[in-house]
Amino acid sequence: VLASLHQVKGKKDFSDLDYSAEKIDDLLERYFDELLGIIEWGRFDSLAHLTYPWRYISGEHGIPIKREKWAGKIDEVLRLLIRKQKALELNTSGFRQKLGVPMPDFPILCRYRELGGRLVTLGSDAHRWADVGGGVEQGLALLQKAGFRHFMIYASHQPKALPIN
Repeated sequence: VLASLHQVKGKKDFSDLDYSAEKIDDLLERYFDELLGIIEWGRFDSLAHLTYPWRYISGEHGIPIKREKWAGKIDEVLRLLIRKQKALELNTSGFRQKLGVPMPDFPILCRYRELGGRLVTLGSDAHRWADVGGGVEQGLALLQKAGFRHFMIYASHQPKALPIN
């Protein structure tokens, strides 16, 4: 079971927002706060596409997001995932979009591992048949480069480790 956040309360999906009329910092602050609430709720196996807003803010609209400004919030999310024993999904859909990188990207994936995270899942987020499995080989290579030796699949909410090689 995946958990994801596509919109913050009272707003449209990040894909549909008019960013010229939005305060990006406020949106991201709310995004991370609501993500923390979802993780505390905990009725899921893996958190899908952390950094989803980047796909639209930076990828589609070219608005830069300063990573260092959000490092503390990202760490908070990663630490809570680890504490709650929830997986982090490496979502490869960003490879086939303007964003050009997975969600989360490599530095966040490395940070998760550095903090002690070991539960990772891999998803192509295919909304079309042609995209099923897209970017999975790149994703596996990134996981391995970040120091992971396994990724997880879930059955009845129980993780099963599969080797990357």
